[in-house]
Amino acid sequence: MPARAQQLDTGPTEVVFGLYLFGVDHIDLVDNSFDASLWMWWTFRDSGFDPTTELQLVRPGRIEFSEVFRERRRGGNRWVFARLDVHASAALDASRYPFDSQKLVLEFETQTGARQIRFVPDLAEITIKQRGVFSPGWRVTGLVADTEIHTYPTTFGLDQADADQYSRILVSIDVAREAGPLVASQFVGFLVAAILVLMTYLVRIEQVSIRTGLLTAAVFASVINQFAVNRDIGAPGRSLIADVGAVIAFLMALVGFLAAIYMDRLNAQHRHHAVSVTNRTAAGASWALLIAAVVYCTSIAVF
Repeated sequence: MPARAQQLDTGPTEVVFGLYLFGVDHIDLVDNSFDASLWMWWTFRDSGFDPTTELQLVRPGRIEFSEVFRERRRGGNRWVFARLDVHASAALDASRYPFDSQKLVLEFETQTGARQIRFVPDLAEITIKQRGVFSPGWRVTGLVADTEIHTYPTTFGLDQADADQYSRILVSIDVAREAGPLVASQFVGFLVAAILVLMTYLVRIEQVSIRTGLLTAAVFASVINQFAVNRDIGAPGRSLIADVGAVIAFLMALVGFLAAIYMDRLNAQHRHHAVSVTNRTAAGASWALLIAAVVYCTSIAVF
């Protein structure tokens, strides 16, 4: 929301801006926030406008201005340069985690109405540092800057016909996660759980305690992995891959428990052939569940 409005008689002032993005960091799926560092510069006719005091974020967050330089140029134009360190909120989508891509949007708005100030991007001066320090595990894939005139459903009590319209700068940063190392570290628990379940079918039916021990360990490995993923993405149910991994691990363990109980009864009845058939069938069902999970997760990663 604008903090104030100004009454200027000079008409709309076009503020031409450029930017150079050199840092994106702390992309946080838990807090739904990120940090960005950029240089911005504005060129406009002298109208009393100062971007370092009037520019504000539309979404919750904060801006810190530093390295501010000002220069008066010929023809009554002013040039203002500043470094912006921004902490901004964002609607981050964790459904494809850890193969997710995010669109990080910075929305800047002036405190002066659109009748007085209008931003214009200098598209030739919207650039990004090609080799910079970005958030570990992420890479920046695109940068777009645009403007819009936003209309609020109120005039904020101001006695002006256009007090509901304000010019905005929209900076869209596309980032993609480098998922390779993360998959191995974040989903090792589900993999261990699957291996433990499959190992139970190699254990002799008489060794029931070993079977149940392996299956119990598989359940614990899956639970611990799910907690670890939830810690990184903020809440259960946000990552389809993590949810599928947990469900498949629990189903495989359930099949193993049920098969162990049934085979123990068959063995007590000396129905050894039925024990062998049941063991192979349960192992096949577990392999089918695991393959289905791998195919599903691969489709999410690829598409």
